[in-house]
Amino acid sequence: MQQIDTSRPATGAAPPADDDHVRCGCDDTVADPWRYGFTRRKLLQGGAALAVAPLARQLVTTRMAFAQEPAAATNTVVVVFLRGGADGLSFVVPHGDPDYAGLRGNLAVPRSRLGHADELFGLHPGLAGPLGKYWQSGRFGAIQGVAIEQPDYSHEQATRTYERGATADIGSGWANRFSAAGGTASPFEAVAFGGGLPGSLQGPGSALALRSLDGFALRGPDPAALATTLGRLYDEPGHPAHQPVTATLGALATAEQVAATPYEPAVTYPEGGFAGALREVARVKKAGIGLQVACVDVGGWDTHTRMGDGGDANGDMYRHIADLGAALGAFCDDLGDALSTTTIVTCSEFGRRARRNDSGGTDHGYGNAMLAIGAGVVGGRVHGRWPGLADEALVGGNLAKAVDYRDVLAELCIKRGGVGSAQTVFPGHQYAELGVFTRA
Repeated sequence: MQQIDTSRPATGAAPPADDDHVRCGCDDTVADPWRYGFTRRKLLQGGAALAVAPLARQLVTTRMAFAQEPAAATNTVVVVFLRGGADGLSFVVPHGDPDYAGLRGNLAVPRSRLGHADELFGLHPGLAGPLGKYWQSGRFGAIQGVAIEQPDYSHEQATRTYERGATADIGSGWANRFSAAGGTASPFEAVAFGGGLPGSLQGPGSALALRSLDGFALRGPDPAALATTLGRLYDEPGHPAHQPVTATLGALATAEQVAATPYEPAVTYPEGGFAGALREVARVKKAGIGLQVACVDVGGWDTHTRMGDGGDANGDMYRHIADLGAALGAFCDDLGDALSTTTIVTCSEFGRRARRNDSGGTDHGYGNAMLAIGAGVVGGRVHGRWPGLADEALVGGNLAKAVDYRDVLAELCIKRGGVGSAQTVFPGHQYAELGVFTRA
């Protein structure tokens, strides 16, 4: 691992007081609310069990060009959003910082448990196990000190800023603008897997939200007839519903074609809705139907209480990160050769406080870690300037911002997505190249 710069960052606003998470919108009616993120996501598996209503392909007319399959070599960006404010100091552990152990107490992960440790950083063992081979081969890297422009300790506000890619509301999310800039003319060019459509994919560009291909179908006594009727009703190109209806019917037809062959992944995925959503991403990617950007959420990262000893494999945070790592590892292994055209990044609305709180957890913070895995990643290292954990370097008790999140995502869009200018996706932002990704 390697850091680049240790200069002082800028300061910012003060965060909420330790253990004060009532006004942040967290559910304090549950003694340990953050821990249930992976469990809650299992409800997504239920969505995949919905019966498929077969569509007659011959009823989808040739004018529905969206049903045509693009080339299988589409470069795909997979965005995993860790909702709740993931503790980046537990993901990419700054064990070599002289203030780390004192601030973290029993939450600190011992160097002896870390993977690929150098004099400053080491990977949490839950990541190093399933993803270590990708780190060693240079296809897995990390960025430390990533943050939005100014500290915002509200989940809702910080997430909104992150997903729209701008400090002000400009009517669309960054991933929607990215897809529109380099679209594949496929109904599956931009898809949210496992739940609803996140803010990053909302906007005038086309996007889908689905739980599974097998459950993506029209409902009714005669779905094929319904598809035909809808197509005829909105047949006029000038009708405002023509494009979305045509695209939707094309997507349904394409989904039926892919779902006709049961998917057999190359590996066994772990249990849980997050792993199930990644399995669907792999299925769509390997089908070669033009997937450009996929968004997957996993909740449960609001770690106010009982994270557990950092070196205890049975601790809550340890197991939570291990679940994430196992799902991502299975996804990368399942992709196989398709990983050469797939780049995965993890994001979260903010990091956590540097100091352990009195409830055995951490409160809302600022600077955070991002992970990058797959095609074009300059891996085997930690990118970015390390702000440090000394009192004078912290921003209200938090890791400071060293990297603007838009620079990471802009570089991803330019170098892996073929976008010509960062302004296309992040208008008004002056992009600074980081060297995290190489060009496709």
